[in-house]
Amino acid sequence: MRRYFYTLQLLLKNPRLVADPFVDDQPSDFAHPFRMLIYSVVISVALLLPGFVIADFPAFRTDGILESEITRLIGVWISSVDFKAFTWLLPLYMAALLIPALSIAGLFFYREVLPGFYRNLILNCYLMNLVVLAQIVLIPVWIVAGAHYTEPAIYRYLPALTAGSLLLRSYQLYFRPTKALMWVRILSVIATGYIIFVFISGFINSFAGYLAFAVNRIAETAF
Repeated sequence: MRRYFYTLQLLLKNPRLVADPFVDDQPSDFAHPFRMLIYSVVISVALLLPGFVIADFPAFRTDGILESEITRLIGVWISSVDFKAFTWLLPLYMAALLIPALSIAGLFFYREVLPGFYRNLILNCYLMNLVVLAQIVLIPVWIVAGAHYTEPAIYRYLPALTAGSLLLRSYQLYFRPTKALMWVRILSVIATGYIIFVFISGFINSFAGYLAFAVNRIAETAF
């Protein structure tokens, strides 16, 4: 754990000193990016789950929508899965989906300053440790906002503000941009990466929600 906290500390100051030696296969005292990310995700999810329970969000409903009962129930299941994915399961989703999304965006926008998918992947893997741990600050927001936080416009994009601001700062420390074009590239990577992340996670959540509805429906029919 000493390496873990030491690496976190340096990531906040100069991420280049952490990511580059690993990519160039140089000996260092830093934690392995993938092993470190597992620790961060476990810590974040373990802390977010009690906050999710304490917040006691109301159940999702679709009152007032003129739909069939089955369509309404499918909507409830999908909304429920989507909400959990962007609250206490968010660190897991970010580790699995946001890292490759940012790396794909970086492959295009950073091609002159950070060539290759592997370099982008390792950098984003290290930076994602900071991003997933930062989601813990949302717990007080959950508790205070209560039912208001269940609005998609809030629970989907408030985490984007915390993740985006931290990534912006981290990329700035890594690249040390002096020209406006580099700032445009950084912002483009963050925006494009998060759009890809939202699209893919939305598809997964819709499929998972429909699957959960189907399994529940079969169980009700069988028993």
